[in-house]
Amino acid sequence: MRAISPDGSRAYIANWGSDSVSVIDTATNTVTETVPVGETPLEVAITPDGDHAYITNEVIGTVTVVAIEQP
Repeated sequence: MRAISPDGSRAYIANWGSDSVSVIDTATNTVTETVPVGETPLEVAITPDGDHAYITNEVIGTVTVVAIEQP
């Protein structure tokens, strides 16, 4: 249900009830962005280079790919 960026600066949390992923700044523990994804997101994985997030959408059986802006 969550993933951490390769550099540890951001956490990505799947919001199952709101069909979104929250991006959290780990230095300040604040939500910096909420990204809409597919229905009922369950798991989040970040690519090793930190350029993309893959989110599985449980009920509809799809994967949402999100490009990540590097800080």
